[in-house]
Amino acid sequence: MEKNAEDVPGSACLIGKEWAFYSNTNFVLLPKGEPEETADDTYRHVTGHWYGWRGWDPL
Repeated sequence: MEKNAEDVPGSACLIGKEWAFYSNTNFVLLPKGEPEETADDTYRHVTGHWYGWRGWDPL
């Protein structure tokens, strides 16, 4: 497995999937720093080191 340059040790991404629809809203645990928004990804602080993440919607 190739290591991504944006990987942060101890970080995690929780992705919810439903059988009937695709969701582009997820959660990110970032133990240090803050996520950087891009044209495709937005973040909002939830609590502690947790952020809500909304990615590009392909639909």
